[in-house]
Amino acid sequence: MRPGARARIGTADYVVLALGFAVFAAVFNSGGDLVYSMAIGSSFLAAITVAVYGVQVKGLFNLGPAALALSPIYALALYASFYAGYRASLVLGMGADVEKVYSMVYPSIDRLALLALISLSEEVYWRGGVQELLVRRRMGKPWWLASIPYSLVHVSSGIPVLVPAALVAGLILGHAASRLGLAASTLAHYSWLLLMFRFLPVV
Repeated sequence: MRPGARARIGTADYVVLALGFAVFAAVFNSGGDLVYSMAIGSSFLAAITVAVYGVQVKGLFNLGPAALALSPIYALALYASFYAGYRASLVLGMGADVEKVYSMVYPSIDRLALLALISLSEEVYWRGGVQELLVRRRMGKPWWLASIPYSLVHVSSGIPVLVPAALVAGLILGHAASRLGLAASTLAHYSWLLLMFRFLPVV
């Protein structure tokens, strides 16, 4: 392939994207522990991403000083957006939906550890496979378009507030991945989840 040439979209790319919808629907409707189910589902998606795209995924990681320094800022931006979203949900009479999300994630030691796995796996799949390798490199489209499918897969959760919330999260994490790489977005993702479910829960 010529330097700078765009890779062509193949069947495997469409399969990778479709699997995201199928796996998230299965996770949200499994009836089991959400954290454990999401850990299994997101790990499967990450494994598929690595299997399809190989070393291209590894090249998206860059654990440099900028990633370490700026990932907390992205985490705080995520937390602030979700805090504002919760306050807005109270005004709109949808606070129970947010509380339902919190009831699904009990902050035990094992679940907090699994949140790290989920953060890494989701970043590999959504920001690595879907955003950087499919949307940007193969489709030649802006990175932020990848936040749309990331938002839409949350429709299957049956919790309406998760859809716009995921859109915002996808934009913030997508920006981190686009500018700094997957190491930064993964650190931001996990730090944000720790703030949300362990140290500074909004509910």
